[in-house]
Amino acid sequence: EGIATILNAGEDVIYGYLGDAVVSRHIKVYKNVFGGGTGTEENPYLISNLSHLEELRDSLATAEEWSKNKYFKVTANINGLDFALSPTRSTQFMGHFDGDGHTIKMNIVNADADAALFVVAENASIHDLQTSGFVEGNDLAAGVCAVAYNCEIYNCFNSAKISGSIAGGLIGYSDGGKLYGLCNAGTITASTIAGGVIGKATEINSDTRISDLVNSGYVKGYASAGLIGDAERISVSYAFNRLINYGSVCGTYEAYPYIFSSNFS
Repeated sequence: EGIATILNAGEDVIYGYLGDAVVSRHIKVYKNVFGGGTGTEENPYLISNLSHLEELRDSLATAEEWSKNKYFKVTANINGLDFALSPTRSTQFMGHFDGDGHTIKMNIVNADADAALFVVAENASIHDLQTSGFVEGNDLAAGVCAVAYNCEIYNCFNSAKISGSIAGGLIGYSDGGKLYGLCNAGTITASTIAGGVIGKATEINSDTRISDLVNSGYVKGYASAGLIGDAERISVSYAFNRLINYGSVCGTYEAYPYIFSSNFS
């Protein structure tokens, strides 16, 4: 225990005193905080380039729940993103991400695990965002979010090519939440479950909203569906609204134009 006195800050390491000892810690020191803003709803952090996305990724890794109740807004199209903003399931995004109609072009490959713009989002909102390019994961893969726990994701469009074990155009796996106004035009390929918009959705009940889903991309997997590859634990009284599929669906085992459901509750 003690108070560290900072002596010198550098790009990769910071030095200081802790009692009588000189200590160091490897960190990334940023000259600026994103492109401006304070992270509030009224004054969100502004994101306009790859450096700002890198800062968001590194910030999510610094502390658990760092992004909780923080607001972010994309202010320009961004090309060449080759990393996930929350690269592991332990660095989940818990804030509010406004794409403001802009496109993030990705070339993300993770041969070991999940791949998406956000690997995990929890109690978060992501909206008005377009994703393009390609995303390849060994497990879950999607354009916007590989795993979404109780999130509100809406008004998003994906044209990226997505491939994984379980793959969805915008969301790989969802548990509850509100998912609406989602459109996919990218090719979706999975070794197991493929969904044009959502790979797999669960806990679908009166607290959940899944509506206004559109797919025009080609969907191929062992089990495939034009909109949701597998929907499970659906309340028998739940009604999906405004689902449209224009894309071709191919399944080695089974294929459905809209939704496949493995079970109802």
